[in-house]
Amino acid sequence: MTFACLNVRSLNNKLDSVLEITRDRIIDIFCVTESWHDADSVCLGRLRSAGYNVVGRPRPRSADDLSVNHGGVVIFSTTGVVMKPLTVDQPSTFELVCTRVVVEQLTAIVAAVYRPGSAPIQQLFFDELSSLLEQLATYQAPVYIVGDFIIRLDRPDDPHSAQFRLLVDCYSLMLHQTAATHQHGGILDAVITREDVSCPDRVAVVDVGLSDHHLLQWSVDISCPEVPAVVELRRSWRRLDVDQFRCMLSTSPLCQPDNWPSDLDDMAAMYDHELKYCSIS
Repeated sequence: MTFACLNVRSLNNKLDSVLEITRDRIIDIFCVTESWHDADSVCLGRLRSAGYNVVGRPRPRSADDLSVNHGGVVIFSTTGVVMKPLTVDQPSTFELVCTRVVVEQLTAIVAAVYRPGSAPIQQLFFDELSSLLEQLATYQAPVYIVGDFIIRLDRPDDPHSAQFRLLVDCYSLMLHQTAATHQHGGILDAVITREDVSCPDRVAVVDVGLSDHHLLQWSVDISCPEVPAVVELRRSWRRLDVDQFRCMLSTSPLCQPDNWPSDLDDMAAMYDHELKYCSIS
C-alpha cells in the first residue's frame, strides 16, 4: 500500500493535477495539508464522485464571507480502502484530521497535521501534540502521523526541533529521515510511525511542482505471512454413544477394584493396556 502527503496550497485549484499524481504514482491514501477548502467545496464533491473516500477538516471560519479559507487538512483514499473518521481532541495550535483505514489485512490509524506557519511556536503546541500522541498510543494498529509541522527538523541544534524529536522518542515513535521537503531547503514536513509494525523502509521526497513543498511518499507491505497447514485428528464427539461408552467403562478392569493386581508394575501395565484399548475404540 502506498501513502503520500503534500502541502498543496489549494486543493480546489489543483485537484486535476493531484488526481493525476495519485494515478501515476499509484497512491492509495493521500494526505493533503493547506487544502484551503470548506465543508461544501467543489473539490470534495469531485473526489467523491470520482470514487474516492474523503475525510476532511476545514479551518473554522472567523467570518461568513467568500474569502479563501486558508489551512485545512484532507485525507482521501481509493475505493479499495475503507475509512472511518476517528474522534480525537481537537487542538488549538494545529489543524488535524484522524481516520481509521482498513484494507485487506491492514488496519491502521492515519493522522494528518498542519501547523500554520503564521503562528509562533509555543509550548502549548508541544503539549497538544503530546496529547495527540498519547491518544494514538492506545491503539495497537500501525499509526502514521504525517503533515506539515513548519519546524526546521534538519537543524538538530534548533530548540524546537530538539523538543519535537524528544517528544517523538518519548512515545517510542520513529521520525523518518528525509531529504529537504521545501523548495528553498529545510525539512518542514514529516512522517512519524511506530518502529515495530508496518513501518516503511524509506520515505521518498519528490518535487511534483504543485507548491513550494515537495511530496512525501512511502509504501508498506500489507500481506500476511503464509501460515503452514496443520492436520489434526480428533474424535467425533457428536457421534459418541453415551450408553455404549458407559458400558465399556463398567466392564473395564480399571473400574473393578476387587480385581486390581497387588503389584504396582502390573497395575501400571493394566492401565496402559486399557488406555490403548479405549483410544483404538
